[in-house]
Amino acid sequence: MKKSSNNSVIFLFLHLLALSLLSGCAEPRSVTMMPAPVIYHDTTVDPFSHLRHDEKTTTLPVFFATNRAPLPSSSDTSYGNDMSNSLHLGKTQIRFGDTLTSWKDLFLASTNPEYSGTLELGIEESIEIAKHQLNELPGWTTALSPAVKEFTLEINEALAQARDKEIIIYVHGAKGSFLKSVVLAAEIDHFSGRDFLVIAFAWPSHQNILSYIWGTDAWRAEHSTNALNALIQLLAEHTTVERTNIICYSAGGKLVANAISEIHSQHPLLNPEELQQKFKLGTVLFTAADVSVDQFIEKLPAISEMASQVVVTISDGDNALYSASLVMGGNSRIGMKSAEDEEIEFATNNQINNFEVIDLSYGQDLRGFDITGHHYWHRHPWASSDIMFLLRSDLSASRRGLTASGIEDVWYLSEEYPRQVRQAIKHEFDGQW
Repeated sequence: MKKSSNNSVIFLFLHLLALSLLSGCAEPRSVTMMPAPVIYHDTTVDPFSHLRHDEKTTTLPVFFATNRAPLPSSSDTSYGNDMSNSLHLGKTQIRFGDTLTSWKDLFLASTNPEYSGTLELGIEESIEIAKHQLNELPGWTTALSPAVKEFTLEINEALAQARDKEIIIYVHGAKGSFLKSVVLAAEIDHFSGRDFLVIAFAWPSHQNILSYIWGTDAWRAEHSTNALNALIQLLAEHTTVERTNIICYSAGGKLVANAISEIHSQHPLLNPEELQQKFKLGTVLFTAADVSVDQFIEKLPAISEMASQVVVTISDGDNALYSASLVMGGNSRIGMKSAEDEEIEFATNNQINNFEVIDLSYGQDLRGFDITGHHYWHRHPWASSDIMFLLRSDLSASRRGLTASGIEDVWYLSEEYPRQVRQAIKHEFDGQW
């Protein structure tokens, strides 16, 4: 049995090595737009009907915070893979399609599952506004520099124009790049109705899975905690944001779990209500997260006290998480089906009442399909629908068209999900965003 297990590890390692070599090292200049979420597949819900004419554009601004080192000014992607000892703050302009792409093209690609073309997203412009030297203890105990003040001023001006005075921080996973980080942040904003402000937090991972398997990028994720802490505290203390939501993906889950639990430990005298008032954390979403379940449940009480709700998505067909647990060791990852029972049991026994698990594999027999892969959260139209609805609304699963599994705090997408989610939007938002 042990020999068979060792052979499986060797096979997986060689498979991942082959994939890494085939992928090459060059960073693409664009990313293909995600498929239209099922929530928009008919005329019931128009996510953009409330936008003014001048807001229906094929470009979208995205703020960023990164501890990646800047690349030379001639670079197309602005920030590379080296780790910086500063937090770089700025703003990008993301283009959907090319200069010939119209709003009608973008609308059809965003709402019509039969759209025949593909749209490429890329960075049109990237501007660094400020940088902040990172210390072992993150925070803003001294007066903000003029440049950082300018960054917060731009944030506040954007919040003043937003319909929802909320910020969503997106934290990417392994193999992420600065380009992919800001593009996916733009997609989250776009497909959620362009109503709030998004900030891409780009930590310095390589575009090579072996860097993660060998531990280089896993170390970097854990040691980017102070940079994310500094961003969360900057937004809470120096902007007019009403609520900050966080979505983390894959290895980004390690970073977010560590950052939030460390902020909690730095304020032992504050109760949960005071912590939420001070740091304004709303929904914290761990999607396809590569966090060992034992490490996660150790931090879950602190995360629960910091945030208004904590949501984890899982799938029984996430081969990347399976490979990570097998090759890199440790317990099941929280994004794996095998971790579900332990997560729920811990939350129940510790009376953590703001915790939900979205089991994307549950009910697959009745649906006729499973929701698998590692990118399902933005590549599968059903999964992306719930995530966009969640980030747009901060509502619990019971109000987002999901179905109770019969297991406490576990919800799933039933075969009637498209109809149910549209009914939920009609009830919650009178049919429109």
